[in-house]
Amino acid sequence: KVVFYENNSTYFDEFIAHRIGLAPMKIPMKATEDSEEVMLTLNVSDRNVYSRDIKGEGDIKVANGDIPIVKLIENQSVRTECIAR
Repeated sequence: KVVFYENNSTYFDEFIAHRIGLAPMKIPMKATEDSEEVMLTLNVSDRNVYSRDIKGEGDIKVANGDIPIVKLIENQSVRTECIAR
């Protein structure tokens, strides 16, 4: 699930959410002990967005940080919260 708080790019929310969902994540087993969900965030402005920009709590991170998500130009930004299950 991806919740958009800001998206003034030329891309639809659904397109960006799909691209985020394609990024493989490294989620340690201990991260899911208390809950079956993990929270990720993405907050980028005025530049290209890559999978390395997706931030998780603790040891949660993307497996490959070089995957392009979207291209932003000046005065464009994307701010989301993602819930992985």
